[in-house]
Amino acid sequence: MKFRNLPAGKDGGVQEDSMKVAVASENPVKVGAVKKAFAHVWEGDIEIVFQKVSHAKDQPFNDETIEGAKLRALEVITATGADLGVGLEGGIDKTPVGYFVTAWCAIADKDGHVTYGRSFGVPVPDYVVDRIKNEESELGNIIDELLHKKNNKQAEGFFGYATKNVVTRENGYLDMVLAALAPRIHSKFYKR
Repeated sequence: MKFRNLPAGKDGGVQEDSMKVAVASENPVKVGAVKKAFAHVWEGDIEIVFQKVSHAKDQPFNDETIEGAKLRALEVITATGADLGVGLEGGIDKTPVGYFVTAWCAIADKDGHVTYGRSFGVPVPDYVVDRIKNEESELGNIIDELLHKKNNKQAEGFFGYATKNVVTRENGYLDMVLAALAPRIHSKFYKR
């Protein structure tokens, strides 16, 4: 597999036998997870491009996270003309046993078909969720302040902090990208 890692919009001269995959983010953790996932399971040449796209919520909760990933994936296809668009969205889910930070991956194709994968979840303390809601802030900003760090979401993230970097943010994202790819690499098994 050959990768070309370019910001979207640059003339890359894509070969006919290659596929263009666009990541709806400029975050190196997200781009890295997508590259690793495709390297593990996809045959052929892939051009990976990345472009930040807009989305509705800075800190999504519950189903807003899935919807945000889907909108990112569809929007990046339109913006780049890619064959596949990958949207990655982190959010907080309320469950009967408390709040959990999770992330969703949506992979869309030009026909609008979307496949999904989800990360594992890490418990988030209620007082952190209260601050997010009261201050209308993101988990990453609150964690940066509490841990006296800067831009942790582009480094270890909350996944890494909570697990002592056994599960880094990139590894957590890698798993969900692989899960979202499963219906595409095993299309006969996952018949539409």
